[in-house]
Amino acid sequence: LASFGMLDEASATLDETALRTDLTSSVAAAIEEQRGDTALVAGQFERAAEHYRVALGFGQREAAVRVLEIKAMATRDRELAPLIVDYFGIFQPDDKGQATAMLRLWAATEISRRPGSWALGHYLLGRQFLNVSAPEQALEVLERADQPPVGEPGLTSPAMRRALRWALVSALVQTQAWERARGVLDRIERDDIEGRGHTTEIADWRARIDFYAGWFSAGG
Repeated sequence: LASFGMLDEASATLDETALRTDLTSSVAAAIEEQRGDTALVAGQFERAAEHYRVALGFGQREAAVRVLEIKAMATRDRELAPLIVDYFGIFQPDDKGQATAMLRLWAATEISRRPGSWALGHYLLGRQFLNVSAPEQALEVLERADQPPVGEPGLTSPAMRRALRWALVSALVQTQAWERARGVLDRIERDDIEGRGHTTEIADWRARIDFYAGWFSAGG
């Protein structure tokens, strides 16, 4: 319904579904996110923020937490909101082709130009460059996100900060900057570990770096 602009009808359907008592936590979280998306597209920012807050309370995977946190940022900035809607393609056709990639790249670029959104926009740009195997370009914009200019906020939530640093590690490894990649892993290990999964991921990256550094130094 929302894909056809029928936001009121979509909202009513989601509200009714949310009242069911047989929903699993993952389904309930997805419904809350969709309720938030419907409200965000409709310009009902306070309502959208509340639905995203509820969705975050269901104990989401880290990737889902990042998406919800970014959408929540949009509820606090009505000029940012339509760019976030475009970036995620909310209620747009599920197209994984070139048009979607171009729209995401455009939206991320516009976000990076907005006062107060420097770090977020450059992080999103970096993710898009990594998705198309362009690590040099990704590294350039990810480093901007990591070191925003004076007066620009950084990415401060644990999930977003980790995501930025993991992306930096990936770009640095792909550009064979082994020591710098190890340095970012040190930062994650110092500041960002919240569970055994993070510790394991750091160890996996360190092993990967050691292998590739040795392989390339041997002329592999």
